[in-house]
Amino acid sequence: MIGGYSLVDCTGLDLGNLAKVDGIYNKMLTAYKSNKFVLCANVKNGTSKFTPIPAFVSTEVVSSKIVIVLTIMNLPYRISDDDTIVQE
Repeated sequence: MIGGYSLVDCTGLDLGNLAKVDGIYNKMLTAYKSNKFVLCANVKNGTSKFTPIPAFVSTEVVSSKIVIVLTIMNLPYRISDDDTIVQE
C-alpha cells in the first residue's frame, strides 16, 4: 500500500444538481491510479458546502469505455470520459 492520500479538487460538483464538471474524469482516474485514500474537496449540495469527503473510487467498463465510479456516503456516481456525472 502506498502511504498518503489523493486530494481531488471537485469544484463544480454539486450533488444536488449533477452536471458536467470539466476535468473531473481525468482527476478521478489519476486518483484511482495512485492507489491512495481519496478525499474530494470543494463538493457542495445546493448551498451547503462540505469539508473534504472521503470517497471510494473504482472503474468499470461500459460499451468498451472506462467509467469512473465515485462512491460518496454509499451513493454511487458514474463519471464518463466526457466529464458527465450521473447517479445510478
